Amino acid sequence: MKRFLIILILAGGVAIGYRAYQQKKHGTTASPATPGVQTPAAGGSPDKKWTPEQIAKDPVAYMQWSDGQIQAQITERERRLNTLADTRKDLVARRQQLTDKMSEVANFRTRLQSAYQRSEDEDRWPVRMAGRTFERAKVNDIMTQTQAWLDDRKPLADAYDSSLKKMDDSAATLQDDIRNLGQLREKLALDIERVKLNQGMAELDQLRKTDAQLASMSQALSKMSEDQAPVLPTGTKSSRVDIDSILK
Repeated sequence: MKRFLIILILAGGVAIGYRAYQQKKHGTTASPATPGVQTPAAGGSPDKKWTPEQIAKDPVAYMQWSDGQIQAQITERERRLNTLADTRKDLVARRQQLTDKMSEVANFRTRLQSAYQRSEDEDRWPVRMAGRTFERAKVNDIMTQTQAWLDDRKPLADAYDSSLKKMDDSAATLQDDIRNLGQLREKLALDIERVKLNQGMAELDQLRKTDAQLASMSQALSKMSEDQAPVLPTGTKSSRVDIDSILK
């Protein structure tokens, strides 16, 4: 008798799923399913809380609902990956812009230092460099300002490198999660077949483990921030240095 009841329960779950499929196929559903949200036949809304009794009553629907949750997790991680890729591209461009400017300032400073030293050695003033002339006091002022400008931006350049590494680590974690979730989804498909074939509930413990694993991965994703590019802090020594006018 017990075996007969289990068969009826499983058959009912299959029948519900088949009815939903036929309705969707022929366009007879009362309200179309929202992308990423399971229909009632597939287990209800994403916020549904399954009790052990409900799982035992319709394990197939429960597993279909779990499959929807897994797919939603995969979709969200793919979105995060795309966002990271766009942000990283922008970050690389901004870092390159900064390092190019730093190289330009450092080169200008080195050339001015050499010209200053020649003027000192030859006792010939003002300093002449690239068609421009600088008095001794002006050279000293420029050397101080450019050094402050470079010193302020060195930590920022390092922060760009650190942010890029964090983004790469986050992308690697997301890719691993997608692979693991894909494997979990394949395992769930096999579990559905096992329930149908075995006509028993021995797989319930495994289903609960799947649910716990999915909840853990969902919690980990919610804690993962979408890293942004660092910015130059306010109140730096070079905040009033007009570096472009110095380089002209």
